[in-house]
Amino acid sequence: MWILIRSLLHILAYSLSLYLLDHYDLLGWVDFDFNVSTWQEIAKVYLMIWFIFWIWFAIIKRILNILAFPLHLLTLWLIGFVINIIIFYFCQILINTYLSGIEMQITSFTWLVLVSFILSIIVSVIYWILKKII
Repeated sequence: MWILIRSLLHILAYSLSLYLLDHYDLLGWVDFDFNVSTWQEIAKVYLMIWFIFWIWFAIIKRILNILAFPLHLLTLWLIGFVINIIIFYFCQILINTYLSGIEMQITSFTWLVLVSFILSIIVSVIYWILKKII
């Protein structure tokens, strides 16, 4: 039961953080371009974007962390930050390639690093708040 609740909390945390980043323009260098008008369509778009992020961060990242465990020990867990950047980059590629009508734009590698770091912080804070509420 806890695994299901944890997955739902991650769904909410990623969806809310991506919505906050885009809608309130918290980071001007991340832009999701899509043409929808109703809140139902907006919710569908963010759930599709969330699904891509969730698959990569929840499943692929765990596999990469297990494979990179010796590197974690050698680099004092700094390789985890590099893994986050790589996964965020692949999420951007998947969104731009497979979700028609939606484009995610990050202009340079520096912004990619910064966005990856800030998204991790925002998701962690929202997840912590949701965990306290539930």
